[in-house]
Amino acid sequence: MTKTLVFSAFLLSTACGSDDESGTDTVADTTNGDATATSGATATGDTTTTGDTTTTGDTTTTGDTTATGDATDIGDTTDINGTTDNCDTTETGGEVCMVEGGPVGGSGNACKDAGGVCLYFEADCAAQGGTRAEAGDANCVGYCCIPPPPSAIDGVCAHAGGLCTGISACAAVDGTRGPSSECACEGEATICCVPEWQCGATTLTCCMGHTLFHPTCSCDIYDCSNVPGTVLLEPWEC
Repeated sequence: MTKTLVFSAFLLSTACGSDDESGTDTVADTTNGDATATSGATATGDTTTTGDTTTTGDTTTTGDTTATGDATDIGDTTDINGTTDNCDTTETGGEVCMVEGGPVGGSGNACKDAGGVCLYFEADCAAQGGTRAEAGDANCVGYCCIPPPPSAIDGVCAHAGGLCTGISACAAVDGTRGPSSECACEGEATICCVPEWQCGATTLTCCMGHTLFHPTCSCDIYDCSNVPGTVLLEPWEC
C-alpha cells in the first residue's frame, strides 16, 4: 500500500512541473514568454519600402520650369505690318540715338504738329514717359501724347522717340513704325509709333519680291530692320 502512494506522488510531481531557482515556472516560460515569434515587430514595422518617398517626391522633373518658362524664345517673328516682335528687350545693341530739330507744324493736325502720337487710354501717356497735349485730342480717337526725345535704340519704344499704340492711332498722325520693341508683346495690333517729323515723310517701302512692308524709322533714318531679308526701295522698284 505504501509503495503505491509513493509512485502516484512521483507522477503528479512530474506532470505539474517544478520551479527553477528564480521561482519562475519553466513550463509557462516556454509556452507564453516567446514574444519574438508572436509580436514579429521586425517584419511588420519595416517602413523602409513603404515609406520610400525618394521616387514619388522627386520634383526635379515635374517642377522643371526652365523649358516651359523660357520666355527668351518667344517673340522675334515678323508680322505683315513689318514689325518684329521682341518681348525680350535686352536683345538689341543699345545704339545711341540723338535727333536734332522737332515738328514743323502747319499740317492742320494739332496732334501731329505738336509731335504727338494718339493713344487710346490717357493713363498710357504718363506710363510711357510722355507728355499730354490736350490740344491735339481733337485729331485722335483718344488722347494726344508727346513722346520723350529719342535717346537710344535698345528695345524700348519710348527710348526710340515713340509710344506704343494701335496701328490706326498711329496713322491718325501719319506716324511711322519705330524699331523692334516691347510694344509687340501687347498684341498684333500694337506697334511702336514714332512721330513723322523724326525721320520725315517718305514713300519708301521694304520689299520682299512683290510684297511690301512698312519701313522702320531708326533714330532719324529709314531702314528695314524690322523685316530682315527685305530691301528698302520705292514701291515701283519692287
